[in-house]
Amino acid sequence: MKKYFWIWLIAVCMAVFLWLQSMLLSEQEASLLLPIIFEPQPENLSRIDLQEPEIEVILKTKGVNILLFKHQNIYYLEDGSKLKYGMNSLHLNPENIKCSPKQLEYITGFGQKVKMIEMDRIITRQKPVILTFSSATDEQFYQKQQLDVSSGIVEVKGPEKLLEKLEGIKTEAVSKRDLKNNQLRVALISPSPLIEIKFRETVLRFNSSLNAIKTISLIPIAYTGSEILTFSPQRVTAKIEGLDALISKITKEQIKVELVVPANREILYGSLKFTLPDNVKLLEYTPEKILLTRTKE
Repeated sequence: MKKYFWIWLIAVCMAVFLWLQSMLLSEQEASLLLPIIFEPQPENLSRIDLQEPEIEVILKTKGVNILLFKHQNIYYLEDGSKLKYGMNSLHLNPENIKCSPKQLEYITGFGQKVKMIEMDRIITRQKPVILTFSSATDEQFYQKQQLDVSSGIVEVKGPEKLLEKLEGIKTEAVSKRDLKNNQLRVALISPSPLIEIKFRETVLRFNSSLNAIKTISLIPIAYTGSEILTFSPQRVTAKIEGLDALISKITKEQIKVELVVPANREILYGSLKFTLPDNVKLLEYTPEKILLTRTKE
């Protein structure tokens, strides 16, 4: 049984070899697409889409020659200085194909004799910056801010039709932590390789007078009374509010918390007294009660 399997395998390999040999050595006809290269590049003109223009050529030669033709850097060269705004008719000429003289003999014609190329004017426009956000919380935060409109405009250059449809230039994702001193440095993302942005980064300014909220943990509680006692916990967490530029810089060292002990010794809990920097408001704190352990007289 094993002997017959190897005979069958050899027969299949021979058949494939003979088929490949027949395909590569026999004369065939095939159509291939070649890219169009414009040289020099047309001045102040651009294609209206990203797809490279191509032409279809028809070849008639041995299969091996067609295979080599496919995998070589062969292209159609066109004089770009002759292109004009709007539709252009390119009357195809085999002599514009950049390949060897022998390969040129394989070409019997084109899929179409005339290739239409549309060119658009390159213009400059001012477009607004469109923020993108790291999270929904960041989006809500920036929606409350007042952007200085003059800082949210960037200059772009590209095909007129593309720029007419372009609403704005998007940024890389930002978070509220990126806002420093009412300024936000953002990286800009080009919507298309055909569109050039004058600067890859820009700084947005905010005229925001809205308050920000910040939570500060592990603020130490101080006790300066004369009574001998212990208390728990000895640290507190506070939520404060104020102008964003101010609140963002507040640390726990700037917040003073003092334990207030009631005169009535039967009361088991003390309260807290906060001393905050100017223009900072205390919203809440936890825990609100501090357990006292008083020594017996």
